[in-house]
Order: sequence, then C-alpha cells, then structure tokens
Amino acid sequence: MALIELDGVAGRLIVGTPDLSSEHLSAVIAKGGVDAIVSDWGLHQRQDCDAPLHVRCGPTITRAPRVQVDPQATEWVLLTSGTTGAPKMLVHNFASLTAPIKSGQNQETDVVWGTFYDIRRYGGLQILLRAILGRGSFVLSSADESAGNYLGRLGAHAVTHRARRFAQLRRATFACRERSRTRRS
Repeated sequence: MALIELDGVAGRLIVGTPDLSSEHLSAVIAKGGVDAIVSDWGLHQRQDCDAPLHVRCGPTITRAPRVQVDPQATEWVLLTSGTTGAPKMLVHNFASLTAPIKSGQNQETDVVWGTFYDIRRYGGLQILLRAILGRGSFVLSSADESAGNYLGRLGAHAVTHRARRFAQLRRATFACRERSRTRRS
C-alpha cells in the first residue's frame, strides 16, 4: 500500500526483491538514481545501500504530518530476475500496470485473491492490484512458507481467485501428497 501512496508523489519507484544480490544492488541504486530506500527488510543496515535517505517500514502505521507536494508522474521500475547476470530495470507507470485490469471486473467485496507469484515482480503485482482496485482482499504468501501451508491458508480464507505458475502448483500438489502419506503412516 505504501507504494501506491507514493504514486504521484515520488518521481521513480524501484521495486526491489530480497533476492537481489549485494553485487547488483549497488548498480541498481546507481543506475536508477535512487534518492531514498524504503524497505521492510533491513536494507538500511547494509553498507552497499548508498542513498541519502533510508526508511524502515514496519507493521505499525503512524500518521505523519501532512506535507504539500506537487503531483508528478511516477515511474514504477520493476526488476527482471537477473538469471543471466544483473537484473534489467523495466519502467512502467501506474496506468500501464493497471491497463490489463478490466474496469468493473471482480468488483464484489467477497472476492479473495491469492497467488504464488512474488508481489514485487510484475505478475504478482498485477494480482495485488486486481485485488486492491477490485475492492477484494488478498492472502499474501511468505518466502519461508511451504506451498502446502500456503494452500491450506488459501482454503482457510476461502480464496475465490488465484494465479499460479505450473511449477508451483506441481510443488504444492507434491507437498499435499507427502503430507497425506505421512498422516496415513
């Protein structure tokens, strides 16, 4: 939600992922012209994060004094996986990120979304934006959560819409089978 609040205020948002190596982080910061780092995972403690401002996010929301800012177009920069080297930076804006989302689709408040995609990557961000713009809710996964446990939580929250990659679905199915075998023995 913080990123959406920064849209129209910040000139550029670079959406990083925890798997971004220290080697590539410095290059992304330099190439992206980063003025501030907003993170929920200790980036402010790393020596390779050379930015003038570091803001650590947490689960508690504190109201800040209202500051007048001039609206501006915000670039949303998403990183590729970097499987062949340094990640590439792909520039979007809020309109291009939300363009595939059909207006009026899934507008019911009882729609509950879930996905195996990382919400800091394009596919996952698309699902998160669908949930937010459609007035539904979203069940987040955790990086250290097994696929089987996440599937259990999706069921417990009565997820009505989900997106998944075939490999993740296969892994989740395998985890459920293993859990079933363990219970029988």
